[in-house]
Amino acid sequence: MEYNKDYTGEKYRDIADAFGVEDAYTGDLEEVREAAVQAVHKLTVDLKNPTTISEVGATEADLEPLAHDAFHDVCTPGNPRQATEEDILAIYKSLM
Repeated sequence: MEYNKDYTGEKYRDIADAFGVEDAYTGDLEEVREAAVQAVHKLTVDLKNPTTISEVGATEADLEPLAHDAFHDVCTPGNPRQATEEDILAIYKSLM
């Protein structure tokens, strides 16, 4: 969500609203987007879901093949922000 937030138009307003963020439809768009990202992150933590890929067993050696697979995934072209394989690898490294 963080990677895509500046490329989603008004869509994060709906997410923020669903999480009870005040002024989701009237507040500053950048602030609302950040609130939506933080709300989803909080839910992830509250549910005790992994917040890093190392928590699910990935190692540094796994990252390049994972980034390659993600880049070539059928869903990747539908992402709001176009990503290179290097972008995906950087995201994965940040999530170790």
